[in-house]
Amino acid sequence: MTDRIVLKDGVRYRLWTPENELNDFEPMIKHHIRDIFGDDCRYFPKRKLKTLAGNRSIPDGFVIDFKNQRWYIVELKLLCDDAVRRIPRQIVDYKNAIKNPKTRRNIYKSIKSINRGDFLDELINDKNPEIVVIINSLDGKLGEQFRERVEETWRNVKIIVFKTFAREYVNPKRVHMHLFEPVYEVPTNLPLPLKEKGESIVGEEKEIKVEKIIPIGAKGNQIIKVINKMEEGKEFNIAVREVSKELGIKYSSVADKCGRQLGISTKDFVEMVKKETIYDHLYNEGAIKSLESEKQIETPLK
Repeated sequence: MTDRIVLKDGVRYRLWTPENELNDFEPMIKHHIRDIFGDDCRYFPKRKLKTLAGNRSIPDGFVIDFKNQRWYIVELKLLCDDAVRRIPRQIVDYKNAIKNPKTRRNIYKSIKSINRGDFLDELINDKNPEIVVIINSLDGKLGEQFRERVEETWRNVKIIVFKTFAREYVNPKRVHMHLFEPVYEVPTNLPLPLKEKGESIVGEEKEIKVEKIIPIGAKGNQIIKVINKMEEGKEFNIAVREVSKELGIKYSSVADKCGRQLGISTKDFVEMVKKETIYDHLYNEGAIKSLESEKQIETPLK
């Protein structure tokens, strides 16, 4: 499948796939839980619910809608063969577990210990939850298989595709945008923002600045890849090893570009990445083409 690109203010964002559900995907979902479910909603991950941790018949978490007094069983998935194989059994497990009054009481006690609400007892013990599966993609044959398996198991499961587009040459966890369909109904008649009461937003074109970091050749490309992995929290040696494996070149070759060929030591490189001064050095060494902002024209809404 051709790589999809989102263009915003002249800057390109490419589709990004998180590597890990727990460390990459779940934190993003948790951060945007109100965007997905509504302003008065809260997410309760299973691992923070003491009486539920380790229970295989309990999903990744629950969402409570305090405004509309609804609750959701939430499962987070990255599309893969394992997700296709396991999802039907997991959905059946959740349905069977929720039929057990003891399980419902444990869920109620765990959530109440974190967030009290007068209606929680009746909501969790008497009302059935909705099951929502949030997945990063349903593209290709694997995505079709996933959807079919879910619908064959229970047609009332709602699947939300939560895509992430990351800015080119920047750590995807730092600069990105998301595409998804929320659970709640989004108003379609929102008024346009006005500068002042009674004044439209029509105005003159203005210059905006867009930061661009463009690697030069194989050297710059390898160094930027290492930096991105280090900004994700990986150690220098691990980042270099992964880049060398991905590109099919020697570890020593990548490491050399991140040190000796830049006129610095490995220790200096690591410190510059931490202090975010590495890009200035790369620019001076000719490893990246442009660090300065590029002026572009933004045309106001007509």
